Amino acid sequence: MSQIIDQAEELRKQAIALLLAERQSIDRTLALLGYDGVSPAAPVKPKTCAVCGSPEHNARFHKKKRIEASAISPA
Repeated sequence: MSQIIDQAEELRKQAIALLLAERQSIDRTLALLGYDGVSPAAPVKPKTCAVCGSPEHNARFHKKKRIEASAISPA
């Protein structure tokens, strides 16, 4: 039984070695093509209010103000 386990362990080590060699080959190929493994960051779009265009807040600000105003003033 121990001989079978030893053979299985040896096969596992060989498979790992083959996969690591293949990975190194792929990494070299990608490096030659200019891929460094880091995706570029998406450009940050400046956020402005859809209602008034102010960069200080978003459209939810206006909704909140409307709710506050309707709660204060009697209907």
